Amino acid sequence: MNSLSSIQWRRSQVEAALWRFSATHHSWGYDRDGRSSTIPRVFRSRIKKLLNMDRIPGLVPWFEDNADLWAFFDGPKSGRGSTSDDLFSTHHVFLMGIGLDLINEGIKQPEVVFFLRHKRELFLEALRQIHDRPGARAPVSGADRQRRLFEDDGASEPIWFGGKKHAYSDPTAWLLVRRREDKEVYPLFVKATQGKKIPFFVEPELHFGLEAVKDALFTHLAAFRHMILIEIADLALTLPRYLSETVVVRRGRPRGSTKKPNIEKRPTPKKGGV
Repeated sequence: MNSLSSIQWRRSQVEAALWRFSATHHSWGYDRDGRSSTIPRVFRSRIKKLLNMDRIPGLVPWFEDNADLWAFFDGPKSGRGSTSDDLFSTHHVFLMGIGLDLINEGIKQPEVVFFLRHKRELFLEALRQIHDRPGARAPVSGADRQRRLFEDDGASEPIWFGGKKHAYSDPTAWLLVRRREDKEVYPLFVKATQGKKIPFFVEPELHFGLEAVKDALFTHLAAFRHMILIEIADLALTLPRYLSETVVVRRGRPRGSTKKPNIEKRPTPKKGGV
């Protein structure tokens, strides 16, 4: 896990890895049209807004009992926003990836940052569990999306297709998120928050394999008819490779260079004239 917690990735590398994952996971990680080589400005902006909300005091409006809560950083930095000089660990990038998934599900950015701040340790433990499974491999990207017969080695859970004789390997990991707008239905939450307008997230859950997800859904169905389900093992196992394959892009002038002075050019005098 040391490599996952090591602070080493620049923001340009983070953007490149997350965009490559977002742009290619539909094609099993294959970049058939070269989309991952050009990062859209709106995608960079989305990441920057998440980072700024986490760093700049007051951008996440809800009351915080513990001011030392961070989603994508390990501590404060003079109250400034994110800069291109910031360095991140794979832990941080994994949390950013989950944040982008939640935004895609319609959750507002301040709520995403609030949620990840309070559940950061849960997700880092999920990342550890995913990487510690024997023979851990990305279940979706690239050639790893092919079906494999289930082997009882702790690397996956079994799943059955069409009642066939052999079970197939299911190395997926699922994040179950429940966010409620109708807080008035839950008087204990209203009482605990003392009327503060804090987003209401029910405790998120992590399940390995679709069979475990099915059991959880049936368990919660009576109380929660709609839930957000996100597969996170692919992100957790693919990001380290994508990050390692990025190229550092340095913004601005090279170190040591100086700006050329703005010297006014005078017109060249005409021959024979004064």
